[in-house]
Amino acid sequence: MGKTTIAWCTHSLNFIKWFCTRISPGCKNCYMLALAERYPQNAADHPVWRPNALKELKKLPSGAEVFVGDMYDTFHERMPLRFIHWHFNLVAQRPDVTFLFLTKRIERALALAPYLQFAPNVWLGTSVENDDFAWRIDYLRRMPVAGRFISFEPLLGYVGDIDLRGIQQAITGGESGPKRRPFYPSFATQVRDLCTRDGVAFFHKQGSSQYPGQDRLLDGQIHDALAWRTAQHVSR
Repeated sequence: MGKTTIAWCTHSLNFIKWFCTRISPGCKNCYMLALAERYPQNAADHPVWRPNALKELKKLPSGAEVFVGDMYDTFHERMPLRFIHWHFNLVAQRPDVTFLFLTKRIERALALAPYLQFAPNVWLGTSVENDDFAWRIDYLRRMPVAGRFISFEPLLGYVGDIDLRGIQQAITGGESGPKRRPFYPSFATQVRDLCTRDGVAFFHKQGSSQYPGQDRLLDGQIHDALAWRTAQHVSR
């Protein structure tokens, strides 16, 4: 657990060691896989529970916005069901914290939803990198969670005239690093316009540059609306 440089949250928390496998084009330059090679002591070739995560959970400051599993996918096909249960049972013990889960395997999340309990402080998101994966939005819309968000990261192309009703938050961003693929601002402005049409909060994380978090201007503006932050203020 620790503070994070990810602009749309304040902390990250990993209940298991770093673990995942590529599933779609957005995974090609996955930062987790690169870091796992550099720091193998923090990674594993299968899901391994981190007992220290329980202490880290208790130490989270009240009001934190926590990305759970930024170094793995909670709904990975090899993630044991008991591990998934533990994730959602444990975060329910901290109702003063907002927990953000992000998965590319949203179809497994929906299949398991009847067997899981999602506390009111849980938000679930899915990744959509181009129009080939817009179908994930329909699965997300059916999830019985308090809030739903879409990470259009890395945004590799246009997503088409998608329906964002039932979604509360969208995040766009290009890739960073030396192997980054082309990103055009018009990819993100299309999503922004869809958010305006459907009443969805819009956050533009970054353009395409060597370092993360750079080139945040979109049509000369910073877009940093976060629906879970607004929800926190309302609840207080």
